[in-house]
Amino acid sequence: MPSSSEIAGQIAALDAAVVAWEIEMADLSLAAVAGDEEARKSLAELLTKLNGASADRVILASAHDAAIRTEAEAARADRAERMTQNMETARTAAIALAEASNRFDTLTGDLLAALVEIEDAEGRIWKALTAAGETPGDAVLGRRGLASEAASHLAARLQGKRLERTLVGNVNPTVRTAWSFLFKKKAA
Repeated sequence: MPSSSEIAGQIAALDAAVVAWEIEMADLSLAAVAGDEEARKSLAELLTKLNGASADRVILASAHDAAIRTEAEAARADRAERMTQNMETARTAAIALAEASNRFDTLTGDLLAALVEIEDAEGRIWKALTAAGETPGDAVLGRRGLASEAASHLAARLQGKRLERTLVGNVNPTVRTAWSFLFKKKAA
């Protein structure tokens, strides 16, 4: 099926031919009126061509309008299909977002509970060591304020930064280093 622009090209070519035939008719009409039989024959042929061109022009104009409507319907259908696909992509992403945010909420709750447990355990260590008469230095990273250090470390990692005076790696190795003497069993 020809496109509207192809049909418009055919209309333009037909219009150009009609103009050329009309000029040729004007040139032949004086000779035909003067009795030139060849001029009359040529004029008759031109009139036939012009009448045919007139009918062709009506058909082409109708086809052009139909092609424009068909193209517009196809464009609407294409937009509707793209919209459906984009909406499905958005729905899928919304589901993934909801699942990820649910995991985040769960992890945040777990993280906050772990920070409270870290702070509580640190307090119990210091209380027990004090009661035992042991007072190790607190200048070792991970012996005081570990929950706060861990939270700062996490915030820095989330922002793509590295704090100079915070945990270098994960929390657990820092704890094991800071309290290494408590993880060793005393010989009996």
